[in-house]
Order: sequence, then structure tokens, then C-alpha cells
Amino acid sequence: MYSKHQPNAAITQLRLQKSKLTPLKLGSFLVPPFHSRVGLGRTCRKQKRLFNHCQTDVMALRACGFIIFRRLVQHPSPDNIEFLLLKTSYGEHHWTPPKGHVDPGEDDMTTALRETQEEAGLSEDHLRKVDGFLQKLHYQVRGKDKEVLYWLAELRDPNKRVILSDEHQDYRWARLQEACELAKYKDLKDTLQAAQLYLETEGKQ
Repeated sequence: MYSKHQPNAAITQLRLQKSKLTPLKLGSFLVPPFHSRVGLGRTCRKQKRLFNHCQTDVMALRACGFIIFRRLVQHPSPDNIEFLLLKTSYGEHHWTPPKGHVDPGEDDMTTALRETQEEAGLSEDHLRKVDGFLQKLHYQVRGKDKEVLYWLAELRDPNKRVILSDEHQDYRWARLQEACELAKYKDLKDTLQAAQLYLETEGKQ
């Protein structure tokens, strides 16, 4: 007969197996097991999506986001346009608009809205999407093709506070020249310039 204070070997072995937090390596990522991430809020959700993307690491990457701008009422057009850029907490700490990878089964616009909410604290209600603008970027990341889709959206309240996630350490509202200086990559600079031109011409409402 076993003592209630001394579990048998089988139970002990099972408990040991459950207590092990063995990371899972998929592709070039090291992903901690899901049960070790429960209760970590937005970070947990981001890591869970990273797990999903690692499962399809051999496929082309796809991300979606918004070029977000605001208009300053005290400045005449077109000098009243400022773009939102976020500075990453990882890698080379580059500046980028809010964007992120598409989850399995998720449509592109849903991804763009979700990532904007998670990375900048701006929901769909805070934005006014500008019709007719869509920019597609193509480049390679670690030898794999990546496509990024950017829509254009205006912040309805220019004074609305941006709330960063732990993926970013800083943000800045910048006019076109400064925004292009912050943007490291030519295709992002071209996208910002295209957005400015669109707002000055066809995008006027």
C-alpha cells in the first residue's frame, strides 16, 4: 500500500514530465511551450502567433499594416501631415509603421487592424481608412520571400495617445522628410512618399 504522502513511481514520473518546459525549435526560431506562456497578455498572444508562423516557415511570409497619419490644424496643408513610426525593441531597432504577420485563416485587413491595436493601442474606431491606397512591398527575410501590405488611415483625433506594446520602445509623429530619414529601407521611404503624394492629390476629401 502506498502512503498518501509518497506517490508511486508512475505518478512521480508524470509530474516530472509535466513540469519540464522544453523549448521547441521550429525553423530559425526557439519557441517556449504554450503552457509556460499562459497569462502573459499581449506578449503571450504574440508568441502563440509566432508558433503558428514557425509551423509554416517554409512558406512565403506575409504581413499587413497601416500607414497612419494625422493632420495638425495649426499648420497649412501639406505641411500639416505627420506619419506614425514605431521603433522596435528587437534587432536593429528600426522604425516602422504598425504591422504584423497574418495569422492562419485571418484576412489581410483583420491582420492590419489587429496589429495596429496591439502595437500602437489604436483601434478601428480611432482610424479613418483612406480609400484607394494600397502599397505592396516585396523583399527577403533570412532568405525567404516576404510580402507586406500597407493601407492608409488617418487618426481621427490628432491628440489620441499611442500606447506601445513590448515590441516597441518608442514612437514618433514625423513629417515626410523626417519620416523618410527614420525609415531605413528604400521601399518604406517610397511608400511614405507615395502616401504623401496621394493625400496631396487624389486622397483629398
